[in-house]
Amino acid sequence: QEAVAERFDRYEGARLYHFGISIEGYCLAPPGIPVVAAPKSAMIIRITVWDDAKNQKLTPKAHQITVIESLDQGPLIGSGYTKTAEEQFKNLSQNAVKQIETFLVRKNREEGWFNTTPASAAELPVADPATEG
Repeated sequence: QEAVAERFDRYEGARLYHFGISIEGYCLAPPGIPVVAAPKSAMIIRITVWDDAKNQKLTPKAHQITVIESLDQGPLIGSGYTKTAEEQFKNLSQNAVKQIETFLVRKNREEGWFNTTPASAAELPVADPATEG
């Protein structure tokens, strides 16, 4: 919830949208043997999007995203050695909402999900979220 609020509370627009986000499964990296095995944390999520004004679900089928932790500690040391479970989960959550935002920007570009009228500017920024930190 914190990661969703951190990434999406900055958006304001003329219409209301609801996200249904579910965590289908996740695993946190246990300590592994460096060099031989550097286990990584992973999460599978699903998202649905509802347009309140249109009273319509924009995602007829939930969109599934597989998330892998950031490799900020390097590829040879598993995060189970360098991060607590809470830190690993926070990293996964932040990566998940970044991928959700990328999905939403792509769907807006392809299908105009967040345009108030066909000729209007998108409510989501046109900047590529993949380039954000």
